[in-house]
Amino acid sequence: MAADNDLASQGVRDLEEMLAVGASPEVAVVVLFDRKHRGATRYRIPSRPGVSRARCPQNKLGKINMGDPATLADFLRWGQAQLPARRRALILWDHGDGWRPYNPLNPSGGLRTKRHFSARVRVQRAGMRPQYIGIDDQGRGSLDDDWLDMGELRQGLAQGLGGRPLDLLGFDACLMSQLEVLYEVRDTASVIVGSEEEMPLTGLPYREVLGYLNQHTDTPPGPFAEAIAKSFLAWGPRRTRRTHSIIEPKELTQLARTTSDFGDAVAERLPRQRAEVLSALKGVQRYSTKESREYADLLDTAKKIARSLKHRDVSRSVEALEEAVGKTVRFNGTTGVRLEGSHGISVYMPRRRSVWDIYRPSYHELEFAKDCGGWTRFLDALFAE
Repeated sequence: MAADNDLASQGVRDLEEMLAVGASPEVAVVVLFDRKHRGATRYRIPSRPGVSRARCPQNKLGKINMGDPATLADFLRWGQAQLPARRRALILWDHGDGWRPYNPLNPSGGLRTKRHFSARVRVQRAGMRPQYIGIDDQGRGSLDDDWLDMGELRQGLAQGLGGRPLDLLGFDACLMSQLEVLYEVRDTASVIVGSEEEMPLTGLPYREVLGYLNQHTDTPPGPFAEAIAKSFLAWGPRRTRRTHSIIEPKELTQLARTTSDFGDAVAERLPRQRAEVLSALKGVQRYSTKESREYADLLDTAKKIARSLKHRDVSRSVEALEEAVGKTVRFNGTTGVRLEGSHGISVYMPRRRSVWDIYRPSYHELEFAKDCGGWTRFLDALFAE
């Protein structure tokens, strides 16, 4: 739980939800909780309900950096050594913003990943704090904050797991059921759970999640993932916009290839039919209330572009893409309004060339872009002069 940021109070509430339910003799739950101004603590949730935070078994670690992949790797190695188990799940809890390392407000410059320029330039050009995953307030102002970029997330998981994938990887964070994110972590778990849309601050309902696990101690990862997704969608006001998906990681390689093929098929129709594509993009299912809503549902986007182009090769590529999405998304659910175009996985779909120019260098560093470049070629062709 990366709460060394503005989520500290919500982190306390979620930890207390877990303590209210407790674990069980057959279920071990450990939490790494980094709290703003308090340092980090490892908690072992007791196997009886209602234990207070003060009485919960804990180990204070002092100041750590949740934006360092070594911190994630160390926690995974420690947990597996202390509590060896036949089945293992990991929930990553924090803010989330899909694959992007930050959210520039000023569409100028050429921002890349945090390795490529100083924090001062990053903040001055962006005009705001980064919002990613594993955000850690270093206590010296936003210029020194850290976070996990996609490569570091993959690195921390790989080093911590030592070649043995998790049974379940969950994101209690906004906007993480995205092809670019999922492809990075495709080798780390048997099943992945996350949201295309932003998640409310209350996050996952840990009373219900742990309650289910305590009652179904031998549950396979698939049913446990379904319990997480359905309890999240059922919890809270029905009018709240929420999505949750269950992803089959073994299908992500084929999905990435079919997405790349679709991108190449559309790129060949540009610039002759750029106007039709831009018109279609105005009506696609998008996520987040921030900035220019640059994340869109993958299948909804592809279908609407194909419908506007009316070209045989594009239509065939969409059929293949729809089949791949159907195999990859094990479950997809929504609540609230204006989410009818949600199919479980989003993709980066900027609205303006100025935004693509900012993020393009970072995008090329993603595993998805390196392995399957058709979507990048489509974006380049769409925003070419």
